[in-house]
Amino acid sequence: MSTNAVASLNSAEDPGYSETVFLVNISEHGARFIGRRRWPAGKRIVLEDSTVNFQATAEVVYCAPYSPWRFAVGVKFISCTDSRETLRMRCPETLPGSI
Repeated sequence: MSTNAVASLNSAEDPGYSETVFLVNISEHGARFIGRRRWPAGKRIVLEDSTVNFQATAEVVYCAPYSPWRFAVGVKFISCTDSRETLRMRCPETLPGSI
């Protein structure tokens, strides 16, 4: 589902790295976000949004140039603390039962 939310991104392998990213799409299986860093496929990241108690460990599936200084990154969730209800609140256009 489309969203324009912001989330905190941390590298699972480099705990010192953190950036704020823009979530473009999110589903129960993964997400697409816009960020500053190029991420190789297979890297693990952690997406967090404390506002809605959302945290997910994810694996990078693709990373493509979005603009001269930004990248579009697609990830699949490996583990997620988010509940179906929280995901519906985050993406209100989600139809009941589609998650």
